[in-house]
Amino acid sequence: MSRGLHAILPPIEVVAGSIANSDPLCPEEWDEGLENRLKYNANGTLKTEIIKAPFVQIPLGVTEDRLLGSVDVEESVKYGTTVFQPGLLADAHRGVLYVDEINLLDEGISNLLLNVLTEGVNVVEREGISFRHPCKPLLIATYNPEEGSVREHLLDRIAINLSADVPMEFEDRVSAVDLAIQFQEKSKQVFQSVEEGTDSAKTQGHRAELYASKVARSLAALEGRDKVGVDDLKKAVSIFFDCF
Repeated sequence: MSRGLHAILPPIEVVAGSIANSDPLCPEEWDEGLENRLKYNANGTLKTEIIKAPFVQIPLGVTEDRLLGSVDVEESVKYGTTVFQPGLLADAHRGVLYVDEINLLDEGISNLLLNVLTEGVNVVEREGISFRHPCKPLLIATYNPEEGSVREHLLDRIAINLSADVPMEFEDRVSAVDLAIQFQEKSKQVFQSVEEGTDSAKTQGHRAELYASKVARSLAALEGRDKVGVDDLKKAVSIFFDCF
C-alpha cells in the first residue's frame, strides 16, 4: 500500500542545493544555511529542480546518527570545518517515510521520530554541530499485533489505523446505504449522529475529528469530486476510529 500511495504522489519542486528537499515557496522552512548556497539561473531567478517525491524506509536497527544526521568525518577533514551529513529524516521531507513493524522499533528511536514529526523540524546539536532542517513527511507504518502493541503516545499521532484482514460485513454495507438515504432526507440529523459517534470515542482534544474530516475530503478528491458526501464521512470515521 505504501508503494502504491507513493506512486500517485506528484513530483515536487525543490531548491537546488538543499539537503532536505526545501520548498522554494517556503523560505521560512529552508534548511539552515541554504540561503548561502543558493544558485540562480541566467535570468536571475532562483534555481530549482523537479524531483520525484521521496520514499524513505526506516530499518528496525537504524541508529540515531543515521536517523537524525551526524558529522561527515571525511568532508570535515577535507574542508577543515565541521560538515553535517543529513540522515533519513532529511531525505524524507515532503515525501513518504515508511516503517515496517513500527511496534518493534527501538523505544528511544521511536521517541526521537515522534518528536521530530510533531515539531515538523529536526534539530541536531551534538558533536560540535548545530543544524536544523524541515521534516514533514507522510508517515506510513505497519505492525503485527501478535508481536506486540504500538506504544500509546505513538499511536495517538497516527491518523488512520487500517486492518488488513477485516472484510466489510453485509450489515455494514446495508447500514451505509441507509445512512446515505437518511442524509438526503435529513442531513442535519446525520451530522448530529456522526458528531455523537466521535464524542463517544472518548478521545482527548479534537485531533481525531480533524483527521477524520481530512480523510473524508481526500476520499472525495480521489474520486474526482469537489464535494464531500456522507459515504466519505462515514468511511473516514470508521477508518480512523477503528484504532480506538
